[in-house]
Amino acid sequence: MSISRSDPSPAGQAEAEISPATASRAGRHARDRGDPAEANPYPPGSDAHRLWRRAWETPDDESNSAG
Repeated sequence: MSISRSDPSPAGQAEAEISPATASRAGRHARDRGDPAEANPYPPGSDAHRLWRRAWETPDDESNSAG
């Protein structure tokens, strides 16, 4: 599954296809840098926004545990 974006991506690519792994990785990196949750670059309501936020909120030790 990929996530379509109509606005420029953080890398400046318009109409980028964002994979769930890419959005999650970006959220983790943002958290590690100390970026606020409001720095989420994806449109509110989009899958990429939700995945980025979930990764930003989930500690690394919880993200890899089986449910």
